Amino acid sequence: MIPNPSNARAVVGSTVPLADNVGSWGLPEVFQQLSFINRAEEMVAKRLLREYVHLPNSTLEQVAREKERSFNHPGLQALRQEQTELRGRAMDLSRRGIRQMHISDLPEELLYDIFDRVADHCKLSEQQAAVIANSRLVCRQFNQIASRLLCQTLRVRLDRESVDSAVELMQNPLIASGVREVELELSYRPRELATNLHRYTSQFKETLELCALECDDYLQGWEPGVYEGPVCCKQPFEEYKKASDNYTVIDRAWGEYLSPSINLQDCDEKVVQYQRIIAQSYVAYRGKHEEQLSLLKEGSFVTDVVNLIAALPKMTRIWFTDKPKFGGPNSCFSWPWYCCGGSSGPSTYLNDREKLQEFLQGTQTWSEIESRLTPDAELMPARILVEVLIGIGACGVLPTLIQIKCFPRRTSPKIVAPESWNNLQTVSRRLEVVLFADKEWRAEGPISPGCQDFVDAYLGAILSGPRLERVVVRLPAPQPMSIISSPLGTTISTIHTSSLVQLSLSDISMTQNDLETLCRKLGDSMESVTLTDIVLSQGSWANPIEIIHHKLSKRCQDRKCYFTLWSPEGGEFGRKPRGMGRGSGHEFYKLGIPLASKCDQYVMGDERVTENPLRTTVAEM
Repeated sequence: MIPNPSNARAVVGSTVPLADNVGSWGLPEVFQQLSFINRAEEMVAKRLLREYVHLPNSTLEQVAREKERSFNHPGLQALRQEQTELRGRAMDLSRRGIRQMHISDLPEELLYDIFDRVADHCKLSEQQAAVIANSRLVCRQFNQIASRLLCQTLRVRLDRESVDSAVELMQNPLIASGVREVELELSYRPRELATNLHRYTSQFKETLELCALECDDYLQGWEPGVYEGPVCCKQPFEEYKKASDNYTVIDRAWGEYLSPSINLQDCDEKVVQYQRIIAQSYVAYRGKHEEQLSLLKEGSFVTDVVNLIAALPKMTRIWFTDKPKFGGPNSCFSWPWYCCGGSSGPSTYLNDREKLQEFLQGTQTWSEIESRLTPDAELMPARILVEVLIGIGACGVLPTLIQIKCFPRRTSPKIVAPESWNNLQTVSRRLEVVLFADKEWRAEGPISPGCQDFVDAYLGAILSGPRLERVVVRLPAPQPMSIISSPLGTTISTIHTSSLVQLSLSDISMTQNDLETLCRKLGDSMESVTLTDIVLSQGSWANPIEIIHHKLSKRCQDRKCYFTLWSPEGGEFGRKPRGMGRGSGHEFYKLGIPLASKCDQYVMGDERVTENPLRTTVAEM
């Protein structure tokens, strides 16, 4: 017969205290009571198990059924309930404050790091921004932390609406406290277009013509038997055909609009519509030019930007660019894929009249203004490159990174006073990264003599800091047939290299003495040295290569540094024909011996090149 442990406490004796007031017990009493209960439960379970197993004529099913009944016996259930209460009391006493902890109890610094993982400071996607924005709705603490990640890059265009929006946004102290970098977009509407309807129309029609030609190329891809390669048209045949036809109408409409001998009343409705578009767009373009000009002449743009930056406690990086955000409303470039919205294709502005009007009111890049307009085109925004940095320096803001993606090549800003360069050096004393480069720079011809002094002084000032770690100087590469590197070697050779990690130079003319001076200063912390399209105007490459080998070979062999010499010119490499494009010089210099490649191998410590290849006389050159 199955025993009936109605009072399980009796199994271990009368010394077991009743747990009537568990909430007042301390840890010793709780652990003692748990020990008694565990012993009682174990003893009762064993006694029942022995009784079940030895029942006469019992089947396995009966034994299992009796086990289940005994497991659910009220006596054992009472023990388990008391055991649960005691264990809860033990957890409360031993882990007080931890058991109830949740994510909002974490330190604010740790929470900020968690949220910070969501964001890419330079390119915050819409999805990432939505995650941060939604997290602000969870609780007040999340709102305070996530708000600082909503605007890590403050972008300000050269127009009143953008400035006012930035000022209003930064009035929120939480958002302002999270801004780490400021990007100034300085594309411009030049006076030469805003005051001349014929030139304005010609400029934009030339760009639309490139779009139309692109559409014609795609049309051939749709015609069977005409296009031999693979068809990769992104849009239907009708879209390209419509765009091509629309350009024909635009060409006629704008030509007749500018011709005084044409009676506009005789034009058909579609022609009149395009004439109305160019007329309205020109008026809007001229108005926006006057607004930009006013911001520059009155100095309100610089003043507002400086005040904004001075109120940003964590701002350490500043960018200057003349390229609107990709796909933005103010884009106007001379290349069809840019002017037509990139992935949208070349038919975008030719088929959509609203987007065409936006395009006709858009801004121009500095290189486009200088290369496609008159050589003396007025580039008013260039003064911002100096005035903003000096202004923030006067407010005590010293950035650690400056990126210059726009720079004048033809005309020097006349308003830059000589003492400005000393002030600019003061602002640059904490700089760690200087990026004076843009892979999309396009211009025709070298830096003009009138602008050379401005370039030398500007680079000399921002490269004067003692803390530089990364320096990338890539001058705007001219178009093929007119490559002439700019003589900035003396300026470059004076930079501080004690803490330098990366050095990349492109399209710069240097003497042997300048290059040697720079190479001798390369420190033990170097990780990358790249020399691209460097012109040695005087002297030989042999000594500089030997110095670089001495400085970097051991680190290169240990894979701590990398050296690249690409398309050098002058000295042992000879002169590059003017008809060769940027980066193509290495083909010219081969002449049976890949000399530049051997220099790479020598500096990198390659066992195949143990001697300086420039020390010997190469008769084949």
